[in-house]
Amino acid sequence: MKNNYEIKVEENYILLEINCRQSLKLFKELIRKLAIECRNHNIRKILIDVRKSTGSLTLLEKYELAEIRSVENIHTIKWAYLDNEVERADGFVGLVAGNKGIDSRLFFSFEDALQWLMQTS
Repeated sequence: MKNNYEIKVEENYILLEINCRQSLKLFKELIRKLAIECRNHNIRKILIDVRKSTGSLTLLEKYELAEIRSVENIHTIKWAYLDNEVERADGFVGLVAGNKGIDSRLFFSFEDALQWLMQTS
């Protein structure tokens, strides 16, 4: 079965592009994979692009996603989330994650997301 996502290891960050229906199960699986990639490549910056995905998580699923604590190095990673402003982006996951000490932000422009991601924190 073909993956409907692609993880690309760039020089200073990891890019995840999701091209399928969003689900909590998928995001949990990918966050764990991304954390492993960060550790393996000594990278601490991730850009998640869901502009080509379909559907959206429920409010409860978004809260649960932002509550993920089981990934060992999740708090050492800077997360940029790129979404389509018109369709579903509300920034809730980033708000909850930020309240839990995770450095994350929602963007609607790839360039803006990458610029913020590359800033030192």
